[in-house]
This record gives sequence, C-alpha cells and structure tokens, in this order.
Amino acid sequence: IEENINNPKIVAIGEIGLTGEIRSVNSIEKRIKEADKMGFKTCLVSESSIKQLKFKGNINVIGVKTIKDAINVTLNNN
Repeated sequence: IEENINNPKIVAIGEIGLTGEIRSVNSIEKRIKEADKMGFKTCLVSESSIKQLKFKGNINVIGVKTIKDAINVTLNNN
C-alpha cells in the first residue's frame, strides 16, 4: 500500500478528528492556491470546504468526508 499512497503530486489540507472525519481549516482557499503554485495536481480537502470554494486553478480539488475516503482517492489517483 505504501507505494500506492506515496504520491508527490497529491496534497491533503485539513484536520483529522478522532473518529477519522476530515475537518475544514482556516484559509483553505489560500492554502489551495499555494499548493497549486507548488505544482501539486490534486488537493484533498474536507467535503464541507468544497461548498465554499471559488478557486479556479490547475489543481483538482476533491472533497472527502473521512480518512478512509482520502486513502481511497489516493489509491485511485495513481
């Protein structure tokens, strides 16, 4: 699994709760813009953050609810 998850083109922004839920963080749009500038191709954020985003860049932003969802997206993005 480690080879599949270790993808340098994917970045995750958020906080992981005790039950595995992904929570939003402050300044999400600013963080995504910076990740885009750094060359990341995919950005994982909390599903609740997706609704408020207006950023249109070259990075594919995907909303996830849990760490399990994030791992599944990462495995399918290789």
